[in-house]
Amino acid sequence: GVTDSISTKGNAHGIEETLAAIASDRTGFIFTNLVDFDALYGHRRNPQGYADCLAAFDRELPSLLEALKPDDIFRIASQSKAVTATAVMMLWEHGLFRLDEAGSLVPAKYEHIPGVRIQNIIYAIPGVQWLSENSYFYSLLFNSTWEFFKNRLARQATEQVAEYAVPQKDEYSSYEIELAAALLERMHRVCRDNGITLVIVDIPLLVRDGEVVSSFPDSLQAAAREHSDIFIDSTELFAAYAGAVELQLPHGHHHISEFSHALIGVAIGERVLRSRN
Repeated sequence: GVTDSISTKGNAHGIEETLAAIASDRTGFIFTNLVDFDALYGHRRNPQGYADCLAAFDRELPSLLEALKPDDIFRIASQSKAVTATAVMMLWEHGLFRLDEAGSLVPAKYEHIPGVRIQNIIYAIPGVQWLSENSYFYSLLFNSTWEFFKNRLARQATEQVAEYAVPQKDEYSSYEIELAAALLERMHRVCRDNGITLVIVDIPLLVRDGEVVSSFPDSLQAAAREHSDIFIDSTELFAAYAGAVELQLPHGHHHISEFSHALIGVAIGERVLRSRN
């Protein structure tokens, strides 16, 4: 379990506490969640703020590396970026995005990604940028608008034989499962060829009344375990805590809590260290 838990006030405080922990005589696993990336910029959809925050962390990175002892293992990980990168690769392969002359990724076909156009409309409303950085009302506004257009596009999609919109659903076809399994296999192969440990974390979709709902369809579980070096199963990890502690934030869109982040981090650390022994 977790020996000590320190509630940090931001990235700078997190780095300060990490340096103090490294300098101590204790041994074990140190997991630091740099909360500003998600809490202030990622979930607020503030790319410039995220970039500035990343640059600030880069300036602090040398002090962390210099503090390490010869046998220390230092890792930087993100739980969502690998999934995002895979999604971007899929969109690029289908011609929905392209690289411009500056090498930036830009939309190529707006008709297949209506959410981008809707988001641009919302961003044009005065005050929305401030709301996106300071209030959960932004999430309510964006998701309500997206829900309206998504349902309208879903109705249109049933009236014509065309790839126009893909509504959310609870069941997946065998083709979709096979495609996802193939992507997992490709990611694992690339990681293996480059000496990278692939860790897949099953972030729960919902935790309610003691029940943990996995983000992986049952038919994809085997492929996720086969095509990864470490697979963290949310139903196994969170089952003992569901109903006893707050695993998801009480507001927003089911973001996992600080405790859940720490629980996942410890589980990853234990599995990584175990694989090296």
